Amino acid sequence: MFKSFRMKMLASIGVTLVVAAGLVFAIFYLNKGVVASSDEINRMRADFLSRSRAIASLAELKKDAEQARIYTDVLNSSLPTKEDLPEFNTEVFELEKKNNLPSSFKFSGAETALRPGAAGEIAFDLNLNGLYGDIINFLKDLEDSSYVTDIRNFDLVGGVKDEYRAIFQGVIFFH
Repeated sequence: MFKSFRMKMLASIGVTLVVAAGLVFAIFYLNKGVVASSDEINRMRADFLSRSRAIASLAELKKDAEQARIYTDVLNSSLPTKEDLPEFNTEVFELEKKNNLPSSFKFSGAETALRPGAAGEIAFDLNLNGLYGDIINFLKDLEDSSYVTDIRNFDLVGGVKDEYRAIFQGVIFFH
């Protein structure tokens, strides 16, 4: 009887250990699956948030694009046409006379054609001889003129007494 009790006890303990080992294995395996699923859910959530922000930004940009288009049209209409550019030569001549500056002005021929969303431009060269203050006043007057220019290269060379020679290379924009 003692042997039978012992066998029953060992069988009960063995079955309990096998069931416990099975439960531990199942819990470990399920935990691993839950962690993997949790990581996947977190990655998908981050991706969703990123895409949501991108969509919101795109909507904001589309809303702003219409207003920007209005401003672009206003800016383009404020630029002279290519046919009006010879009048720029006349305006430069008037500014030179106003500031007592003998000069030479010419369009240098380098032209960038008008493209959608960007103004066209034509390069020019300008040489001035005169007093430093007169050259500065000429630049201020040129900046205040109705033409949009970009001085890309500027050299100022000292001469006799207070006389200077200013050499400009720039572009004028048109639509």
